[in-house]
This record gives sequence, C-alpha cells and structure tokens, in this order.
Amino acid sequence: MTGIEKNDGDLVAAYRGGDRDALAELVHRYFDRMERYGHRVCGNREDAEEVLQETFAVAIDALPGFRHEASVKNWFYKVAQSLCIKKRRRKQEESGHDAHDVHERHAHLPSPTGDRRVSLPEELIESDQLRTCLERALASLPDGMRRAVTLVDFEGHTHEEAAEMLGLTAEALRVRLHRGRAKLREGARCR
Repeated sequence: MTGIEKNDGDLVAAYRGGDRDALAELVHRYFDRMERYGHRVCGNREDAEEVLQETFAVAIDALPGFRHEASVKNWFYKVAQSLCIKKRRRKQEESGHDAHDVHERHAHLPSPTGDRRVSLPEELIESDQLRTCLERALASLPDGMRRAVTLVDFEGHTHEEAAEMLGLTAEALRVRLHRGRAKLREGARCR
C-alpha cells in the first residue's frame, strides 16, 4: 500500500479484487479492538482467543459478499459478539451452570482507563485491586447489559453504533446501559 491510508470500504474492495494485503490491513486495524472486546464479553482468555480467530476466519469467508449494510468495524463487533454468545451457551449447556462464574475468571482485562503510569507501590496495589473488582463486576452482569456497557463505556462506541450492533432501539440500549452501570457500580465496591 502507498502512504495514503485507505478506508475500510476501499480495503474490502481491494480484497475482493485479490489484494491479500488489504485483508491483512483490515485484520491489523481491528485485531486489538476485537481481542479486548472478546476478553470482556467472553469472560476468559481461552474463549476470547478462539473467538478472535473465528471472527477473522468468518471475515475471510464473508468479506467477498460484504454488502456495507453496516460499517466494517460494526460488522466485526457483531461477528465477535455472536461467536461469544454461542461459545458461552455451549459452555453453559456442557457444564450445567453459568459459564461466567467469577471463579472461572482468570483473564486480566485491559484497564478501561488506558495505560496510566503509577509510580507509588500503594497506588499500584490499589489500581490492581480496583481493576480486579471492576473485572468481577463486569463479568457478573447479565450478557445483554455486559455487552452494552462494554461497547459504550469500554470500547467507546456511540449509542447509535452500539444499538445497531446489538440490534436494539436507542431506548432499549439506554435502559441496558443505565441498569448495567448501576449494577457495575454496586458490584465494583471492593470488599
């Protein structure tokens, strides 16, 4: 590719035309986002890594027929979300209990506040404790609320984008966000 950055639509068109580098650029562009999203929605590192691989495998198969009814970014999120939901349901059916039991959580999610430099050991301990409490609280939210909160508050999507990705009305999204945030605040109180 030249020094001019192509938009997602241009990359899809180039991939359809046989340009494998265009696909590599799309994967590179969204890899980190999909990885973070998978960790938050799936709830554990192994499932998230499988979903990440499956998301891009679906993309490779489906991009030639992509109709631009949604943005490529939103489409990737929808695919990852769908795969996480399927994986969680399978695990619940196989184990006979809730697959996002906090005791099964061992993946450390990226900080929702970004890379904050902490200089004092006490601040580092408090930051790790807060992150762990937040991870547990997020994991304990019902799936619909967790996905809404993750998309808007952790991934930075607009309400319109998140509603589209989740297949909700704007009002239904607002309700999920309100309830999810309230439960998150309640659950994030470290004991």
